[in-house]
Amino acid sequence: MDALICPTCDSTLVKRNGHLHNHQCKACQRQFVEHPANIAASAEQKRLIGKLLLERISLGASAGWST
Repeated sequence: MDALICPTCDSTLVKRNGHLHNHQCKACQRQFVEHPANIAASAEQKRLIGKLLLERISLGASAGWST
């Protein structure tokens, strides 16, 4: 297994923190995920979310909505 590198300080002093892919840097204490799968919202999705929140519709209730 290759040594993990902290995305903040580039240290290799990293320990596993909790679940399999969660890690913490011993040098700067930053917590991070080995293989992040975050998908950024598009500009259109952000606009729709903003509109729904202004209308006081929760994100959970609006989960099935589309433009």
